Amino acid sequence: VNNILNAELSVGKLTGNFFTNLGLENVMLRSTDQDTLAFIPQLHLNYQLLPLLNNRIVVEKIILDNPYIHLAQLPDSTWNVMHIAKPSEEPSDTTSSFNMDILLNKLLLNDGYVRIDAFNTQIPREIRDFFIDVSGYYSTAEQKVALDDLRLKAYNPDIELVALSIDGKADKNLIEGEKLLLQTLENKIEANAEYYLTEDGRSQFVLNTSPII
Repeated sequence: VNNILNAELSVGKLTGNFFTNLGLENVMLRSTDQDTLAFIPQLHLNYQLLPLLNNRIVVEKIILDNPYIHLAQLPDSTWNVMHIAKPSEEPSDTTSSFNMDILLNKLLLNDGYVRIDAFNTQIPREIRDFFIDVSGYYSTAEQKVALDDLRLKAYNPDIELVALSIDGKADKNLIEGEKLLLQTLENKIEANAEYYLTEDGRSQFVLNTSPII
């Protein structure tokens, strides 16, 4: 993997039976100048291999505990994470297509911490208590995502996201978002939206807001 990265990836310990699950401990990604870009103390994967025979990738669960990420804006205004992968020396094949379905039943990110070095002072310097609970499905005909919960606390400037959730799906005709909930310490927003990609549909957006008492 390190041969395709402008960084150094290391794993402290690897466990699991490889057929249904894997566990990784002390996963570290460092830049060429030894700056820690990401560190994950515990990462757990549960998956199925047999569906691969039918062009399906089935991941039962991904759990990341206490991940750390360092985002830094470079002098050219790009971000450090944008330069992790080395550019491909082979010309890209625009005619090839990805024909596998992907099912992710659960992705949990617990107690994440993000350190941010940015030029814009409106971008928070830190994100703590970062939590995500999401699942999703992808095929060439249909895509779905269920964001059950997203919470975080940002500092300097200070923002606390108490809850963010939405059920979304899309196909070649329609992009739909249902049961959107965005809640901070002071306000709550609920919304539903439908956007038709064809002229014979009627798009709509319903938004409700209320203060938190």
